Amino acid sequence: MQMENMFYFTYKTTVKSDLDSVWGFYKTSECFKSLTPSFLQTNVLQDLNDNDQMSEGKVQKIEMSFYGLKLGWITMITEVKEQSYFKEICLKGPFRKWVHVHVFKDIAEGVLVIDEISYLPPFGRCNGIMNMLFIKPVLKLMFQYRHRMLKNLISF
Repeated sequence: MQMENMFYFTYKTTVKSDLDSVWGFYKTSECFKSLTPSFLQTNVLQDLNDNDQMSEGKVQKIEMSFYGLKLGWITMITEVKEQSYFKEICLKGPFRKWVHVHVFKDIAEGVLVIDEISYLPPFGRCNGIMNMLFIKPVLKLMFQYRHRMLKNLISF
């Protein structure tokens, strides 16, 4: 059996703010909604832990509508290092594997926010072409929007 290759996507931006403010914003449930572009109509259907704060073991059921195509996700935060990073995985969703690490670094200019994603699409032999033509461009648009909104919402 041949092992399929994972794909990787990284997006970085500097936010002119302090680490406490950026980390505090990411800890709220409003963060996800505020940073999601309108072309990905998103609803958090259920917080399966009844916990509004970011914490290890937090599980959320999310529904996205991408131009009419409904996509269900169940995500779980697996690691949290206060004011440094948190890692979430997709337990169930449109990708065969999805790991998203949110990294925060205090730098002279503010806070460097890094999104690192490793993923395995569901298209088998067509993964490479689908990634190049569709997945990576959508991720780029989504994270450009997220990081622009983050700057608008919490920059000094």
